[in-house]
Amino acid sequence: MLSQGDLLYIQRPTQNQQRVLIPLDIVANEQDQIIIETSQVFDWLPEDGQILVYYDKRRDFLKQSAKLEIHVHEEDEDQVDGVMRYAIQLLGEAVSAESRQTFRVSTVISGRTAKFDDEGHVPLVDVSASGYAVIATKEHNVGEIIKTVLSHDGREFSGTACVQSICKLDDQRIRYGMFCVDKRQPGNNLNQGLLTISMAVQREQLRRLSRAS
Repeated sequence: MLSQGDLLYIQRPTQNQQRVLIPLDIVANEQDQIIIETSQVFDWLPEDGQILVYYDKRRDFLKQSAKLEIHVHEEDEDQVDGVMRYAIQLLGEAVSAESRQTFRVSTVISGRTAKFDDEGHVPLVDVSASGYAVIATKEHNVGEIIKTVLSHDGREFSGTACVQSICKLDDQRIRYGMFCVDKRQPGNNLNQGLLTISMAVQREQLRRLSRAS
């Protein structure tokens, strides 16, 4: 369940395949409604208030249908001028925001990076046996093939991956969900690296859990 302080993303409709996500902080939960505050103007909202929202839950980046409306509360007299309060009602069930269905492991805590195209090292946020996700700054298109190098224990794993999903987090950061298309050409071992790193991160997480208990 989402709670106060969590980050929620609202999808803004665009004319292309790119998903533009607006990050918003959750300030409260009231009667099964998520309350947010923002100075942004949502003049693009449909009349029925139906939207798509995205959020992190455990190891998954999820999307879910929702309804947004202006939230009026008797205590809102202290509200800062120009800041609107909205209530979001989640609808239906959440589903994965990325089409990689293999088990994904979060790598955020471990601080891992990936060499992504010509951007150099960018944050690696999750891995699975079939792909990975990074947060980069340059724009790429769905279906674009990207050269990637992952590192673990002094070894480098290189190969190619296809852009599968795009989530624009803000003006500077774009999250890319990637699917490995390594054709096992000489020197390409990205598939092996994804499996190796995924298992290593799971072992690290188990060690942290055992120490905590």
